Parts: sequence; C-alpha cells; structure tokens
Amino acid sequence: TPFVPTCACLDTFQRRFIVGDNRCHVHIYNHSNGQDIRRCRPKCSKSKSNKYEGESHISNVAHIAKMDGSYRFIVASCSNYLFVFNDCETTGSGQAAFASEKESL
Repeated sequence: TPFVPTCACLDTFQRRFIVGDNRCHVHIYNHSNGQDIRRCRPKCSKSKSNKYEGESHISNVAHIAKMDGSYRFIVASCSNYLFVFNDCETTGSGQAAFASEKESL
C-alpha cells in the first residue's frame, strides 16, 4: 500500500526534505529533483516485522545538525516513542540508532 505523508521538514542545509508517513517510516528526498535518497524505519528488537507499523504514524520529524556537518541526526516521534536516525550513515541499514519511550505526563 502506498504511504500517506503525515509530516515533513527540510534538512538543516535545505538540500533535502524529510517526510514522515502513516507506517512509521521516514523518507528522505533530494529537494532539487525529488529523488528518493533513503528510507528509515524504527528498529525492532524482537522480531523482523516492524512492531510500530500500523500502530501509529510519524507525527513530528526534525533534522538536527552542526553547521560544519560533523554530526547530523533525524528525530521522529511515533506513538509513545522518539527515534533518532544517524543521518551521516550512508551505507547502513537505515534503522533507528536508538529509540526511547517518552515519559507519560
């Protein structure tokens, strides 16, 4: 099934746009030509299926970077979790570096 965008932002350098979807995936596109550069999804600890998929959607996405490019991260929220993706990683699996459950208020 096709994904439905739920939120988006530009990266810090305004060269790419980052889209969160209804399947808890993050898509990264080239701003100039629309090329799909990479897709990221939360890492599942106990199974190969994505335990977050179908439960909720990405509600917020942000790009955090140091201006010299020495570090870059994509932060996304899905359900009660925050996911941090290493945006400097070019050959990796595209999975979240770590996930932490937000504290309930």
